[in-house]
Parts: sequence; structure tokens; C-alpha cells
Amino acid sequence: MKHALFLQSEIADPFAIYTQQQTNNPVYWDAHNGIWAVYSYAACKTILDSSSAWIPPLPVVSNAPVANLIRSQLARLSNTPQHTSAREAALQLYRQLYPVNIPALMQMLLDNKTETDWVQAVCKKLPVLYLLKGLGVTDDDGVFILDNMPLLTQLMLPHDTLTQPSVINHIYEIAAKYVPPGAGMISNLIGLLIQAYDAGRGVLSNALLQLLHNKQWLHLPFPALVTEALRLDTPIHTTRRILQEDLTLENCTLQKGQTVLVVLAAANRDPQQFSDPCTFNPLRANNNSYLTFGSGAHACIANHFTVFLAATALQYLFSEYKAMALTGAPITYEAVMNARLPLSIYLSLRSR
Repeated sequence: MKHALFLQSEIADPFAIYTQQQTNNPVYWDAHNGIWAVYSYAACKTILDSSSAWIPPLPVVSNAPVANLIRSQLARLSNTPQHTSAREAALQLYRQLYPVNIPALMQMLLDNKTETDWVQAVCKKLPVLYLLKGLGVTDDDGVFILDNMPLLTQLMLPHDTLTQPSVINHIYEIAAKYVPPGAGMISNLIGLLIQAYDAGRGVLSNALLQLLHNKQWLHLPFPALVTEALRLDTPIHTTRRILQEDLTLENCTLQKGQTVLVVLAAANRDPQQFSDPCTFNPLRANNNSYLTFGSGAHACIANHFTVFLAATALQYLFSEYKAMALTGAPITYEAVMNARLPLSIYLSLRSR
């Protein structure tokens, strides 16, 4: 292997690469890209838990001051010391969510169709809709936000210009109506929406595929099924950190200022941590020690919410459509490096 970075759309089985690296180069220097990549569970967790491994900064956006403000206040992008207050702002938003009827949302999104694209019909909408409705966002405001989520996700890209920054400005104004006062509240609501749209759709997509391939386990509680699906097939494959001091891993010296690619998807299949790691087994005792939602100070605050949402939605789907099956072309993936997100999943929705 020469390069640790690749587009998920171009690789049929990235897990084969991860397994090879875990065996031969669990801590690997990619000279071409000037980046370390860590593949073992122990090495990944060490980086994630280290207070000296920081989130890389995004560049200043030249044409969007509101975008710069949002980026500067997001818990996902902040480091010590501001991370504590930014994380608390995001947690406060979760605490104020009202309960939402997930089966009712599913019924609305599926709209009595006999065939659907699961990704477009549900995965790109349900997690965002849950947050919007849980925060009491009006239908008109919610439609505008949902329609413009692809533009909003530009905030998380390492670009110094954005297309249509006026849309982001307007979403910021809308969000201000639904959050309590406090520094970073508006920005972190926007961050939660982006996370719901990106990672949330990956959770619903990948978990569905795993459950369709492992129907023998459907008698078990769905939270356990989703947890195992997300260990085996996590949507977010990698995250990055920049070292603030030298660190030694597996007899390799990683130097201050260097970037580390933390391969979460490899860690979740490390045989040193999970027995028979490539087999779907929701009864494995330590499945919830997976790194799907990270670890340490930047562990995802939405982990329990995400599993609950996916479990409830998938339980509804499998209960209503007992003869559901995949149709159409083979699964292909978006052309991104850090996440394995199906472009489409075509389903026939049959109840019997």
C-alpha cells in the first residue's frame, strides 16, 4: 500500500486494505500525503483520547463572515479551552428536544410507495426532520433548511470560499429563532443539523444493509442490532488530528505538528479488541466499545440519540414491510475520503 487516502467511491472493499494495514503497518507513514495513519484499535483510541491531539483548523472563508463565526463556535471543530463551552451548548440543545413520533415521520416519508430509494426518501431527511420538529421549527422554516442541507454541509469542508453564502446567512437567522440565548447556541444547532444530515444518513443506510444481510438476528432488540451494524460498517471511516507534542506509537515517533488519520473503521474490526470481528454478532459482549462515535473529549454527543433514532426507524420498516428486498443496481458510494455513504439503496416495500 502506498497511500492512506483514497475515495470511497473507487474502492470496492476498503476493509481488505484496513486488515492488511492492521497486520503489517498498524501505524503507517504515508510519505506521499505527509500524514500518519493508525489502524489498530489501541493506536486509534490513544490518539482520540489524547489531549495533545487536536482537531485540524479549517481555513478562513473569504466571502462568508457568518460561516467563519459558525466554524469558530462549533464543538466539532473546537479545541481546548473553548471546546468545553461549545460542547455544553450542543448538549443543551439535545436536552431541549421534544419527543418526536418517528413511525409517523417514516409513514410520511415512505408515502405508501411500493418502491423507494431509501437514501433519498428517508436517510437524507429523517434525522434532520427529527431535530427540526423536536425543536419546534415551523414547517416553512423546516422546508427551507431541509432543501438547503447540501449547501449547509459546505461549512465542514476545508474550503476558503463557499457557494451561495447568503443561504447559510439565512439559515443562521432562522436558527436564531429556536435556540435559547448563549454563546455558540445558534452555531451548534447548525452543527447538529449538518451532523444529522451527513452521519445520520450513513447510519440509516449502512445499518439497513447490514440488517438485510443478517435477518436471522431480527428477533433481538433493534438497538443491539444497530450497535453491531455500526461497529461492522461504520459510516464515518476516518477522522483527523494534529499533534501538539511528540507521541510514540508501535515504536514509531509521531512528531509535533504532524497530522494523524485515525481509521475508525479499521479499529472497529481489530481482532485484538473484537472476537471474530468481521462477523455480524449482536450478542458479542463488548460491541459498544466500538469507536464509531469516537472517544475522548470529542466523542460524539449524539451517540445514544443516533442509535435510538435508527433503531426505531428500522424496527418500523421491518415490521411494516416483512417481505422488503433490495432492488436495482449494486450499491455505489459517494466520492469522499472520510465516509462510506451509499448514493442510493433501492427497495421494494412489500408487506408480504
